[in-house]
Amino acid sequence: DKALWLHDWIIDNCEYDGTYRHAQAYDLFVFGTGTCEAYHAAYMDLLRRVGIECGRVSDRGHVWTLAKLDGEWCHIDTTGETASGKDVLLGELSRHKLFGLNDSIIVAKLVGEDPENGIRFKDPNVEATSLKNNYIVRTGKIHQYSDAYRDDVQACLDQGKSSFDLT
Repeated sequence: DKALWLHDWIIDNCEYDGTYRHAQAYDLFVFGTGTCEAYHAAYMDLLRRVGIECGRVSDRGHVWTLAKLDGEWCHIDTTGETASGKDVLLGELSRHKLFGLNDSIIVAKLVGEDPENGIRFKDPNVEATSLKNNYIVRTGKIHQYSDAYRDDVQACLDQGKSSFDLT
């Protein structure tokens, strides 16, 4: 709950700096603007102050945060959830779409083109495998999106498919 509250404070009170002049936590706290590095550094500072273990992850010119919540590591990208990053289809849930993700989802979402290589700059000893702290899963709001596909998924499973795509 602390990590979520701090996350929401940052995305509600800060703006992304497209000029790339503000890259420090200081810039985000003082000027309310910063790059992904500033968002990450500020979030990490706040997490550490409330006793949450955390770390830095980067790949393809982007930086985000790893945090250990309830004994499980997860990815949290505060930059992608700023006002400019809102997803119209997810509406309010766009505020939390990058909160509490595991390694495989963050690779698909942020690394994209070459997911088999994984994340290039992440502590190899830290694995984020759980979605128990993912906001959409934890709140049960996942059903707003997943229930529409339940029958299609079940049909594929009944056919013995272990891999399939849904449109």
